[in-house]
Amino acid sequence: LLGFLCVTAVELLRLTYLERTQPQLPAQDVLTPLQIKVLTAKIPKVPKALTVPWAVKAVARLGGYLEHRRNTPIGIQVLWKGWAKLNDLMEGWLLATQENLAGKVRSQRSAMMLEKYLPCVAQGLLSAIFIRAGIGHCLEFEKMQGAIATQGVPDLLALMMAIGGILLLLGGGLSILVGYKTAWGAIAVILFLILATLMFHWQLTDPQEQIQFFKNLGLIGGLLLLLERGAGPLSLDARQSSRLGQD
Repeated sequence: LLGFLCVTAVELLRLTYLERTQPQLPAQDVLTPLQIKVLTAKIPKVPKALTVPWAVKAVARLGGYLEHRRNTPIGIQVLWKGWAKLNDLMEGWLLATQENLAGKVRSQRSAMMLEKYLPCVAQGLLSAIFIRAGIGHCLEFEKMQGAIATQGVPDLLALMMAIGGILLLLGGGLSILVGYKTAWGAIAVILFLILATLMFHWQLTDPQEQIQFFKNLGLIGGLLLLLERGAGPLSLDARQSSRLGQD
């Protein structure tokens, strides 16, 4: 405690001495950047040129010095109280700055986590409907082929279209799920959705067909976004790109 008081007394004596002998000296020569930052934030009407007399008066005002009493000299007791309060304000400033920094770090970590895992979740949800539809059509292959044939398609062509549709759904869905050749997978599913919409869901007078029509449009829109942005950082495409970049 005695050492701290001695250091404080020396600092205040130096400050008042320079005020008397070198009043044009910049405040930066006697105060730290943090001290100046706290004083300029706490004391109103900061001049453009920060000099030693301004620093003395600013510290004194923290200690209770009244600005309107211009003829009253600044006493050492007022300076001492002001210096102690300045140290308290600096400690609070540092704590607040560290807390803000910690908050920014947490926000950045959260953003990085979302950027890393959110595309993976989105691709999984988007691909689920296509994989499920492909498996369902495999289990009911004849039903799918018959539905195509009812649109006036020859039996052989209906067979080929049913097989091609299942391949587009399963191949595209799995491609989107794992993030491998994602662009081609999205294109494959978009092609299936366009053909299925034009063949089965173009009668918009039927409310059920309207639902299917606009559902397919929404899926195509999501796939176009995936096509434009690409797969996420956990995808096989991203890993392959990073390996090529390293090579």
